[in-house]
Amino acid sequence: MQIKVTENFKILSHSNDKSFLLFNSNWIVKIHPGLLKFSNIKNNETFEISINFEGPCQNFTIENDIKNEKIKVFFNLEKFYFSYFIKKIEGKIYLLVERSTVNNLEIDFQKKYKAEKNLQILLPIDVFENQNFKEILAWKIHLYFKEEIRKKNIWSR
Repeated sequence: MQIKVTENFKILSHSNDKSFLLFNSNWIVKIHPGLLKFSNIKNNETFEISINFEGPCQNFTIENDIKNEKIKVFFNLEKFYFSYFIKKIEGKIYLLVERSTVNNLEIDFQKKYKAEKNLQILLPIDVFENQNFKEILAWKIHLYFKEEIRKKNIWSR
């Protein structure tokens, strides 16, 4: 029996320090307004990306779009707006700046990048392709895990 999904839902969060599983990988990203902490749940490898800005962050939102395999993050800084994606493109994971009206915002990962619209940063994350995934229905949300990831307890992170 095949189930047809007629509505697409996105997971939204307005609090920082939330962890999200990156699509088709062993990696988790913990998202703060000015810091992304990536960790590999298989071998404890980690790296960080810092987003350098001044002032208080307002309207901080994380949107996990499972169908389109992307995580969108956006927030306001006084009179400015900033948004970016963590997205799988052609089998690789990228950080993509969608919109930036902030003049002096920098992204620090291996070198400093000026956070301009359409900036793409390739992340050192391995992606599974065409593997056997197990579908799990948890809290009315469809999640896809590789069998060995499912055995690890990622919910407590």
